[in-house]
Amino acid sequence: MRQTVERSFPDDHPAATGHFPGNPIIPGAVLLDEIVSTIAEGTGASWDQCKVRVAKFFTPVRPGDRIAIRWSIDSDG
Repeated sequence: MRQTVERSFPDDHPAATGHFPGNPIIPGAVLLDEIVSTIAEGTGASWDQCKVRVAKFFTPVRPGDRIAIRWSIDSDG
């Protein structure tokens, strides 16, 4: 089962303030937290049941950007 959900980060996202002044990006840890939270919400699983085996960030995510979170559930659930 494959699913895709879009999420956005507000222009004033607090994590971008120090990453990096004058050239803000959303840190990878914040992106991974959003990914796991989205998957848990989308599957009805608890946060600790979700595992990220591979995550690819093709370009920096900046405040105001939208991202697509795509996942699939393997045969082990």
